[in-house]
Amino acid sequence: MSKKTVGVCVFIGIWLCMAESGFGTVMRLEVEGIVNIVGTGGSLSMDGSVQIGSTMSGYALYDSDAPDRDSGDNVGDYPVMSIWMEIGNYVFYEGPVATGSLFRVVLNDPADQGPRFSYSVGSIDGRFSGSVFVGGVEKGYDDLLWGDGQSLYEFELMDVGSSALTDDDGLPVTLPDIGTFDWYRRFGVSFLSVEPGQTGDFSIGGELTSVRIIPEPGTVALLSLGGLLAFRRRRSR
Repeated sequence: MSKKTVGVCVFIGIWLCMAESGFGTVMRLEVEGIVNIVGTGGSLSMDGSVQIGSTMSGYALYDSDAPDRDSGDNVGDYPVMSIWMEIGNYVFYEGPVATGSLFRVVLNDPADQGPRFSYSVGSIDGRFSGSVFVGGVEKGYDDLLWGDGQSLYEFELMDVGSSALTDDDGLPVTLPDIGTFDWYRRFGVSFLSVEPGQTGDFSIGGELTSVRIIPEPGTVALLSLGGLLAFRRRRSR
């Protein structure tokens, strides 16, 4: 599947998800990073487009009013509309409607190992576009059998200091400078093939260099207007 096709599918899924959610405020978490780990094992290899020092760009979309699915006082667990990470010739994503993605906010009790705060956005049910090779033979995602729950990609930030960044586990609508997160600022992806006779894995990891949140309050309105105009144009013909 090409990057363009993936993008169109995710776009349609986002529209459906937002329409179903009641037209909430869409937040876009944008990230960039530098790859510092590339690994392959077993019979799998990658196409060579991902190297140490390669750049990563990605994003996740979520509803700022999404419900917290964790009843704990110090943990927030929220659904994500879409997640996307592009590195080299590869795109890692979940969609068009994300069901295995989550935005997790953790605020530990200061009495337990001191203040510790973290954000993480990830998926355990994702796909990728791009080629891997088994014994020199080019394969795509749909050509192999992948382990359940083995596809994991995420953006993760943690602060460990004298005080937490916030006193609640709600979804963020803004973020401080990335340097505030003094423990780790990382991203990663890992896929494991369990195809008989073709077992292997690959993984990519790196350091986040930029993270920001951009409100997109007009996204749903624009998509709805575009859909309405297209429908009217079709009927007029």
